[in-house]
Amino acid sequence: MAAFLYTIIIYPLMQIIELVFVAFQATFYIPGLSVIGVSIAVSLLCLPLYVVAEKWQQIERNTEKKLKPGVDRIKTTFKGDEQYMILSTFYRQNHYHPVMALRSSFGLLIQIPFFIAAYIFLSNLPTLHGQSFFFIRDLGAPDALFSIGSFPVNVLPIAMTAINIVAGYIYTKGFALKDKIQLYVMALVFLVLLYNSPAGLVLYWTMNNVFSLIKNIFYKFKNPLRVLYFTSIAVLAAVDIALIVSGTGFAQSGFIIVLTVIIPFLPFFVRRTREEITLVLTQFSEHTGTCTLLFFSSALVMCLVTGFLTPSNTIVSSPQEFSFIDGHTTPLFFINNTLLQAVGIFLFWPLCVYFLFSRRSRAAMAALSAVISLGALINVFVFPGHYGIMSPMLTFESLDGFKVGPFKTVSNICALIVPFFAVHLMLKYRKSSLLVAFECICSLGLAGVGIYNSYASHKSYSQLASVYDSKQCDTVDPVFHLSKTGKNVFIIMLDRAVNGYIPTIFGEDPELKSIYSGFTYYPNTVSFGFFTMQGAAPLYGGYEYTPLEMNKRNKEPLVDKYDEALSVLPRLFVRNGYTATMADAPWAKFSWISDMTFMHSFPEKITTLHTMGKYKDEWYREHHTEIPAVQSTLDKRNFIWMGIMKDLPYCLREMIYDGGDWWANASPDAAGNSTFLDSYSVLDFLPRLTDTTATTNTFTYIDNNTTHDPVLCQAPDYVPVSKVTNRGNTPFADSEHYSANAAAIHRLAAWFDYLKKEGVYDNTRIIIASDHGRNVPTGQFSKEKKLPFMREYCHPYLLVKDFNAKGDIRTDNTFMTNADVPTLAVQNIIPHPANPFTGKLITSAGRKKLVTITSSKNWLPSQQNKTTLAIAGNDWYTVHDNIFDEKNWQQVKIRNGREKKVP
Repeated sequence: MAAFLYTIIIYPLMQIIELVFVAFQATFYIPGLSVIGVSIAVSLLCLPLYVVAEKWQQIERNTEKKLKPGVDRIKTTFKGDEQYMILSTFYRQNHYHPVMALRSSFGLLIQIPFFIAAYIFLSNLPTLHGQSFFFIRDLGAPDALFSIGSFPVNVLPIAMTAINIVAGYIYTKGFALKDKIQLYVMALVFLVLLYNSPAGLVLYWTMNNVFSLIKNIFYKFKNPLRVLYFTSIAVLAAVDIALIVSGTGFAQSGFIIVLTVIIPFLPFFVRRTREEITLVLTQFSEHTGTCTLLFFSSALVMCLVTGFLTPSNTIVSSPQEFSFIDGHTTPLFFINNTLLQAVGIFLFWPLCVYFLFSRRSRAAMAALSAVISLGALINVFVFPGHYGIMSPMLTFESLDGFKVGPFKTVSNICALIVPFFAVHLMLKYRKSSLLVAFECICSLGLAGVGIYNSYASHKSYSQLASVYDSKQCDTVDPVFHLSKTGKNVFIIMLDRAVNGYIPTIFGEDPELKSIYSGFTYYPNTVSFGFFTMQGAAPLYGGYEYTPLEMNKRNKEPLVDKYDEALSVLPRLFVRNGYTATMADAPWAKFSWISDMTFMHSFPEKITTLHTMGKYKDEWYREHHTEIPAVQSTLDKRNFIWMGIMKDLPYCLREMIYDGGDWWANASPDAAGNSTFLDSYSVLDFLPRLTDTTATTNTFTYIDNNTTHDPVLCQAPDYVPVSKVTNRGNTPFADSEHYSANAAAIHRLAAWFDYLKKEGVYDNTRIIIASDHGRNVPTGQFSKEKKLPFMREYCHPYLLVKDFNAKGDIRTDNTFMTNADVPTLAVQNIIPHPANPFTGKLITSAGRKKLVTITSSKNWLPSQQNKTTLAIAGNDWYTVHDNIFDEKNWQQVKIRNGREKKVP
């Protein structure tokens, strides 16, 4: 229950506080000034509420003053039950009830949730630790400006209390003694509560008291609004001057500067449009019930579209990506949590504010909420945007999706004018009931889609949960068994590993050349697609499973053909006397977390393993590092921000996305590091996960995502650390992709040293390959002149060490593809290696004169057709001989299996 109330009541306020803090920090880079900025923002947001509170308090004081003679006379004359009955009658006659006395405490009640939100956010804010601000040495600790003996004296809480008392003195001048005592007692209570709190938190509350003092002074003026207006203009001008003097760029300060230019002119705009709007709102405010229904239904639409539809749409596209994250197994947790946040942001707090104001103000709020909700629906459904591939941390791979043309931007803005005029006309011609009906229908539709998405997501999760054990391994015990006397074939697929980095990695650490003794490096290698969906099947099954060949078999379910490709080599090796182990086969049964259960139905015995994600906690423990729940923490926060982003027009979305930070005070780097360790820990523990106890020939095929989920690592050995201080001296020092590739190469090198020590290196054939590359510059290709993509996208690893191979790693420029891996795995050890499913010979002979690849970016199984890969007719290319010569690439169109060159 506490978590429920926190999410609805406190969390929305924390989001406001965090947003303002990050905005000020990104502009001024001074944490103390950012705290003051938070105080300014909260004070301004609360100002209308304080105005209402002051009005109610004044009503209460006037009522008490009016009734006091009669109450005193009754209390003096009567006692006991008689006094109670007569006093109750007296209150009833004057339309008063003692409960109404709570109105005088409303100003205090407003402060409580804001105080809790600020306390939670600022008390343990890492940004404040060790940061000084004027006389404050450390904003993350009590100021302890001086000591009396051994007792530290914190000056800031004392100053805060003094300011609070002065503000209370000015405010309560002429008030009853009990009103004065209440404020003074609360000032002392806050002194006790905050005395030993971090200086940053006390600074925030001190500034709140300063603004309260200023507010109380303003109330003493004859025309406080006019004074406030001109004072605000002066403050805004000072902010602009400070930004210009500090040299802050427009990219960081532009939003604030634009606001300072717009805000002074708002009163003039309101004055020019007030007459017409006032007339409409006055007649609308007479229908109190309809007005409230419109406000509630509009707020409900915003709640559902932001907190239910958008997150459920995101999750249902790939539910298993959001399963088993930290301690949260089902993806429904993130949908439910986001919906609760939306209830707080769009229902609870707006309704609290709504009922505080007059009928005409409520009418204006209802009309405005209808305009906003209709605008959000237009943005979500008519202008959804296409942002490319998104990670489970809710970050996009590039910002290209935010770059929309001027036509779309202007169309979007023009479309948002429609709700304003539609609502105005509906209210003017007394058709508000139609608006309410429309909002209710939209709410039902949004709820229905959200429920359906939730059901589909839970169904997908249940399928995964039936085959996947999320329990972490408490120990690192051998799971890969090699033979000292027989032959071992070991294939390692490094997902998304980029071939072009290899020369730089080996050049940076020359010792690797001897550690990788016997290996042959094939730089002239191409994959058959840009993603695992198109590139892994050929890597596992060979040339029969290229995208083109898979699509020719258009009568068979695509998932069956894909699983068939994964199973070709283990079945073949078992038939020839080997034991076979498959670890984390990618997209098995089209499941995000590999579902290899279908391999157990074959007559051949195949051992299947899940390794990725199993050893991360043990890695943290062994490195004496706390196990963070970073990814789930960020997802819990950022889903609501994604919903808000989709509600807004194109021109504001990139600002909300904030480069993937979503205006969070904490960077998603830590989450990336956590995901990286799911796979890196496997490679790091590989020597301990391997033993030499096998008594037969062995075949092992593992998939690993160390290179797929890149982070910056600490050079020269490229190990993950909380703060990277050495990125190496290569041209790719700032590249996460290079860092992750170097980390994988170094960890495998440590494993090779182990294999040599155990005497199984020479009798083991090792193949390191990847399903595809990535669109990152490596310097291996000249800039493409005609191709619409970087060739690094389809430039995968291929390193091969044969039995008893010797000497430093060498380079072979033979034209290769990753579909050569099955041929390399079986050559010279399995006579007549026939595909167990088709009976066709596994060979590369005659396959590489001209290979056909695809540039399709449909990377999810759900994006494919039932029997074929979803590839547009012009998303096909051929290449031959030398991939580095762009003349050898040719776009072709394929329709119904027929190929046609594109001029």
